Amino acid sequence: MTHVRNTALLRALIWIPVGSGIITMGTYLLFALQTGAWQFLAGAGVFAVGIVLVLLAHRLIKRGRLQTAGYSIMLAFAVVYGAAELLFNGLTPHIVIGGVLLLVLTGSMLLPGQWKKTLAAVALYLVYVWLTNRIVPLPRYDVRDLIVLNVFIAGITIVLALVIFWLFARTYASYALRTKLLIAFLGVSLISVGVVTVYVDRTIRLTLQERASAELANAAQLRGTAVGNLLAEEVKLLQT
Repeated sequence: MTHVRNTALLRALIWIPVGSGIITMGTYLLFALQTGAWQFLAGAGVFAVGIVLVLLAHRLIKRGRLQTAGYSIMLAFAVVYGAAELLFNGLTPHIVIGGVLLLVLTGSMLLPGQWKKTLAAVALYLVYVWLTNRIVPLPRYDVRDLIVLNVFIAGITIVLALVIFWLFARTYASYALRTKLLIAFLGVSLISVGVVTVYVDRTIRLTLQERASAELANAAQLRGTAVGNLLAEEVKLLQT
């Protein structure tokens, strides 16, 4: 009976990522109209793919195939967050923290006892993000100045993570001690890595902004000095 209730609850709550995906698609389309950037249109298309994968997971859960549903949901998160790293510049902290967190929580809930597969998925995801930043196969749209988009993506990630974490917490007591310790270790590691990543990202941004401002001020001062000297020479020529 408990298994049936959990399955019914999971099927009901799975509409949350579907709704989040639809809202995000609408947001991307609005930004596409405002900026004219094709990256937002591509991002909306990727979210459509993610929604299809989540709906497929809903159908699999209805049939009792929870593990296959877990793979489908993990693939949906990896595709959506991975495509954002491919199309946009400035979202890496959200993509790394949010993607890893959602993969781990989904794997721990729908793939219990299969930590090697979950960790392998996380490793492949991180390697993909690293390669994308190293190679940059497509021109990326810089969204660092789009505060609304950054806050929106962070909010969507937090909502999804809380929902999955709540579902996971309902079954945590039934896990073996070794599994609980591993989960605790991963949780602490993710929080630590997340804090360090956000701090480093903000520090680098501030340093680059300060350096750019200093260079612009120096260039403006040099140009002003050059213009002043030129005017002084012109005045001397006129006086003679």
